[in-house]
Parts: sequence; structure tokens; C-alpha cells
Amino acid sequence: MNPVTPSSIALTAATRRTVHGRLPLPVWTAWTALAAAGVLAGAALLPRAAHAQVGANAPARIGVVGPFTGPSADFGVPMLNGIKLAVDEINAVGGYLGRPLELVIKDDRADPDQGRKVSQELLAEKVVATIGFCNSGVALKAIDLFQDAKSPLIVPCATATAITAKYPAPDSYIFRVQGRDAIQAPFIVDDIVKRGWDKVAIFADKTGYGEGGYNDVVAALATKNLKPVYAGRFDLGVKDLTAELTAARAAGANVILSYTVGQENAVIANGKKALNWKVPQVGPWTLSFPYFLEGAKDAAEGALVVQTFIAEPSNERRASFLSGYSRKYKGKVAVPMAAANAYDATYLLMYSFLGIRDGNLNGKAIKESLEGKMKTYYGVVTTYDKPFSAQDKDAITRNMLVMGVVNATPDSFSDGGDFDAPSTYGVGVALKATPRLDLVADWRRIEFSQIAAVGTPLSRLFVPRPFGAADGPGFGWRDVNVFTVAGEWRVTPQLALRAGYAHNTNPVRWDQVTFNILAPGVVTDHITAGLGYKFNSTVSAVAGYRALGVRYDRGGFVFDTVQQGPILGLVVRF
Repeated sequence: MNPVTPSSIALTAATRRTVHGRLPLPVWTAWTALAAAGVLAGAALLPRAAHAQVGANAPARIGVVGPFTGPSADFGVPMLNGIKLAVDEINAVGGYLGRPLELVIKDDRADPDQGRKVSQELLAEKVVATIGFCNSGVALKAIDLFQDAKSPLIVPCATATAITAKYPAPDSYIFRVQGRDAIQAPFIVDDIVKRGWDKVAIFADKTGYGEGGYNDVVAALATKNLKPVYAGRFDLGVKDLTAELTAARAAGANVILSYTVGQENAVIANGKKALNWKVPQVGPWTLSFPYFLEGAKDAAEGALVVQTFIAEPSNERRASFLSGYSRKYKGKVAVPMAAANAYDATYLLMYSFLGIRDGNLNGKAIKESLEGKMKTYYGVVTTYDKPFSAQDKDAITRNMLVMGVVNATPDSFSDGGDFDAPSTYGVGVALKATPRLDLVADWRRIEFSQIAAVGTPLSRLFVPRPFGAADGPGFGWRDVNVFTVAGEWRVTPQLALRAGYAHNTNPVRWDQVTFNILAPGVVTDHITAGLGYKFNSTVSAVAGYRALGVRYDRGGFVFDTVQQGPILGLVVRF
């Protein structure tokens, strides 16, 4: 099955990200997501702070600026939705020291002059910080206002390298939760060279985004002793690039690297198809936008696109985010990366607030908290452990990037294989039994049965409907309950003993095993015990023992087994 995508064209992972900053330990780290009882997974990850009366509980006002109408609204609106989702979760558990977060939203319409105007308005309205900008040219026109006012700005989407490079890092109030072009461009170039494509044609628009991306690509090619064989520059809104594509083909290009915002990417893809020129199209995250996926349709097939986030429910945090988004906004995420980056940016800002214990949310205090006072945030895009510093205002590093591939090939599954993430809800409790002993327990329910792609039974196999349709065959998964208990005993500040147990019911019914060959092998019990030792703030080690148990019994058939063995790990935080 393909992951959740905004259209029938699926964006899937071509290469996998390296998780930054920690090693996964499923049971031992379970309690980190159980800070409080509740069904909001994101809010449950917030560190707890004592409530205080600040300004009679006056809201903490946060500015939001982006293209919510106009030509860039296709990714501006998902960015805004991601911010709103995070704020709703945060406010549901008390906001900041009892103060709700209040958004002050301004539409820049992807116009640099309008972006500067509304930025001035935000600052005049005394917001404590701002999250915003999708378009690099708009951001670069306005960031001096935030810097001069010493008002923190977190950029979740705009990628131009200059945004966080314009000011000396120790003095800068400009932060970003997005892969800047200076890392995206080399990532793309490294990938295409490894694939044997060394004759690169660059197609870049004449905006600040296109200009910056073009320069970064040329610089990345130079490190490989390469130059573009053709460079096509064009204005936004161009409808025909046949002449430029013909010139690129004549120059011998074997790959097109496009750096533009939206519809122009589709113009390139459709132009290649019309010329019957079968060379790959590669680019930054804008190739995941609806303007490209829906505008190019099958011409988008095989395009490679850099992402920080692909809409796969690959872990509980991502599944919760995707299902929460679809419930709130009644549909799938149009541009998952924009929504996920903005969602994480909002939580990072909130975490910086929690580092300010006196309630005084001034620009200097927020800046200093962002630079080093925040607790680790287990985000949707990645795990953020000290994402910013006085010397580095970019939270996304190269090892967090992943290359995705556009799959436009129809398949036998309903909606092209797309399916919603199942609803997940639960309740948990954390108890500090003694100063050294923490205990946690939680229950979660995952409702697979509501998702047609997996919940409908196989019995409708011979109904002329595709797999996953509401009235067609499926895999017959049922809802499951997951129970977890865990504890940590801190023997010394460096040494901790940990143990945990998890039990889940089997999602596969006994009469639905035809397409669930490994149904009897679904792990139902997970026991882990061991210790962790912290050598210093950077290096720690874990050692322990884990057992995975399976028990499946039906009609005389018994599958009862235990897989067990040691666990060893080394954690290095950068």
C-alpha cells in the first residue's frame, strides 16, 4: 500500500532518513510519551510546568504569516493548519503557565511587499514571536523587521540559505525548521551523481527562491567538478518551456533539476512528455506540491524529491499527527512536509516558552531559550535534541533529509492505494513514586477496522471492487488494544535501571489469514529490562535483555514461541 498523499499520485520513500540524536528503544522510552493523561499525543509530550497567574491569564500572542491565498496557498494553507493543530493540542492541556496561545494570522499572498507590510502589522500588535514564511523571496524582504525588533521568527517552509545566514548567528533572531537549500542542493547532487546522471540541466525561476537554489546547485556541482550543461531561467506563470527543454536536450542533458515553486514544475514535466524526452526530473520539496502532482499527473511518474517528512504512519507520533490532521480538517494533508514542519515549529516554540519560568515572554528570553534551554522534543519530523544554538539557527540537518519518489502508476487498490491513518487514542499516567523511581502505565486503542484499505473482510474477494474500497475486499484487521507499563530506577545520576512490559491484541482475525500470512507471528507480548549509563552530556550506553512473545491458538492450531536476546546500544548526541 502507498502512504497517505494529497492525490492519487503517491509520494513514497526512495531512501531512508538517519534518525538524529538517539537509538530507538521501544519499551524503555515508552514513558517519555506519557507525561499526562489524555488523548492528545502531541500535547502529552509537553514537559509539565507549575501554573502561574501571568497578566490575568492573558493569551500569549503568536504571529503567523504565510501565503493563505494566491499562487502559493497550496502549501501555505497546510502550514497554517499544522500550526493550528499544534496550538489546539497545547491549549487543551493548559497552554503556557495557564495562558492560552492565541494566533494572529496575516496573509502575505506570496508577495514580498505584502509580506513586509503584514510583518510590520504583526510587530505593531506586540506578538511575542512569529512562525512564518513559505516563499523565500517574501521572507528575505521582511526578516530585517524581526531582527531589528528583536522578535524571534521561526521559519517552517522557506528554504533560501540566506534566510538564516544574513545575520551573525549569535545575534540572529531568525530560526528555521526546514532544510535550507545549502543542504538540499548538495543532497540532490550527490544522489543524482550516484545514479550516474552527470549532465545536469537546471531549470530555475527568477524569484529569490529560484535564484538562491540555482546558486546552491551550481556550487554543489562544482564540488563534483561538474557544470550544468544548460541553465533555463524563467518568470513565474510561464505556460510553455518547449524551447528551453529542446535546448537542454540538444546540450545532452540526462537529468533535469528544477528549482521553482509550483505550476512551473508541471510545465516542465508535461513539456518533457510532449517531446517524448524520457529523462528524470529531480528537485527540492516543491515537487511534492499539488500543483506538480495534479498538474503533471502521469508525467510526474518517477520524479525524485527531497523531503523531511513523508506521510507514512511509520511510528506512533506520525500516525497520531496524520490522523489528527485528517479528523480536524476532514481530509488528507495536501503538502505533508509543510504541515509537519510547521507543527513541529509550533511545539519547539512552546518548549522554548517552558524554559522561561517567570512568564516574561520577551524576545531576548525566547531567543536564549530556543538556543539551549529546551528539553528534548520527540517531534513528527524527527527527534529534536538541542535543535538550535547560539551558533546554529537551523534545526534540520542533512542526515534528516530523505529522497522520495513520485509514483503515479495506478494499482488494484482503492484510491490508488491511499488510506487514512487509523484513529489512535488512549490514556496514560506517570507517577514519581520516589525521588529516584518513576512509574508509568498507559492504554491505547488503534481502530484499524474503520480504514477500508485494511478493515474490510476478505469475503468480498469476488465482488468487482478494488481492494480497500468500502464495499470491496480487504484484510479484515480488527481494532487492537495496547497496554504498557514501565519504570525507571535512578541508582546514581549516571546509572539507571529500566524495565517495561507491553501487550497488544492481535489485529488479524483467525478467518482472515489468506492475505495475512504472518498473522500467527504478530508479536503480542514485549518484555524488556536493562540499564542505561550516562558517561557525559554527549555519550551514553544501554544494555539489557528483550523477549518477544507470540501466542496464537485456534481450532487445534497452536503457535506459541518466544524470541529473546540481549540489547546493546550506544547513544551519541550531536
